[in-house]
Amino acid sequence: MKKIQANIIVIDDQEDILFAVKMLLKKHFENIITLNNPKDSIKILAENKIDVVLLDMNYRIGYEDGKEGIYFLKEILLLSPATKVILMTAFGHVETVVEALKLGAFDYILKPWDNNKLIEIVKKGVTQSRKEHKTSDNKLVHDFFIGTSSVIVKAYDLA
Repeated sequence: MKKIQANIIVIDDQEDILFAVKMLLKKHFENIITLNNPKDSIKILAENKIDVVLLDMNYRIGYEDGKEGIYFLKEILLLSPATKVILMTAFGHVETVVEALKLGAFDYILKPWDNNKLIEIVKKGVTQSRKEHKTSDNKLVHDFFIGTSSVIVKAYDLA
């Protein structure tokens, strides 16, 4: 089976989760980066085209409200709008998931996850992200930018 070319970041504060997800995903995808602190993703996202981020919702012990995940979801999408963020949580509060989806999360998966379901969600995320990255490479990113002239390209790059 040929691996899918993709750049994926997995962010979770639990090393065993990072190891398990990496072992699963590396059978199907190239370039899996694992991080235990979501702050570390900012530099990587600024310097690389990342297709998918699997983002845990909670990082502080004793907190299960998902506020950290919501915060970093916003940061990731602000920095890299074409990156698809898939939320991972063991505490599936419906309100938090709905808020995250409204803010632009691509999908979410509950821990413990079903391996096949996780792979399918990541594949869909990579496909969608690649389409949007390709569009941005061609400088036709959003409906409010029309044209490919050098001036429009510069305006978009500046924005």
